[in-house]
Amino acid sequence: MRKLDALCFVLVGLFLTCAPISAQQFNISVGLNLGQSRLYHDTRFETTTLRNLYETIKLTHPEGYEWKRFEEDFELRQEFMMPRFGFSAILSHRELPLVIIGELMSSTSTYEKMSYGFTAGFGQEFSMINDQIQGHFLGGYKMIWDRGFGATTLVNSIGHKEARGLVATYFDPDRPLGPTRGNLFALRAGIGKTLDRDQQWSFGMEAYGELDVTPRIKRESRMTNAGVNLFIRYQLISARNHRHPAFNNNPNYYY
Repeated sequence: MRKLDALCFVLVGLFLTCAPISAQQFNISVGLNLGQSRLYHDTRFETTTLRNLYETIKLTHPEGYEWKRFEEDFELRQEFMMPRFGFSAILSHRELPLVIIGELMSSTSTYEKMSYGFTAGFGQEFSMINDQIQGHFLGGYKMIWDRGFGATTLVNSIGHKEARGLVATYFDPDRPLGPTRGNLFALRAGIGKTLDRDQQWSFGMEAYGELDVTPRIKRESRMTNAGVNLFIRYQLISARNHRHPAFNNNPNYYY
């Protein structure tokens, strides 16, 4: 078992074994996200199937056609921005500083394909100003399966708009950048405002950064990205709403 995968399972196991198995101990929320991210894939294009496109063009240039000119003509880039949307679910404990997040989001490479993420780490959800303002933060390990990472990453790395459109019509190699699974170190922080009296609905913003720590011998290109999401979130279960009857006069005591 890989070390990072093992760490993820240890965090989840610690969360489940140390916490009393009671809904009264947990915060569980689900949300809809809409935002934008920038992917820093750091690909060596000459080692990918774009090389075949270069060799084809080179045949029509007897006077010579250098790789550097190919990169300039197609405006190849190591990073690009992409709109993102999807759903997330957050599980946290009212005492333990551990948070688990599940995500179904559009890929950082293309909004036309989805990615599936699972994050576990140290963090917390908190409330301020009479529970009107809610926030969360997390630092930990993220496992991701990105169905858009690969051919669309290469296509969207072509800065020349017309060339990108033409290449996209016929260029679809099988896993040109290697495995679509990634191991990331994730940092997230968000803040929102409650929208109703019961404090179940909230609207806010979240910033995140994800560093790809997958070994380069397994996959050269990176899934490293950073971005911002607007979210609307619904609190399914809130630990702060469960009070012991004997302490009803003390709003700071919860069981």
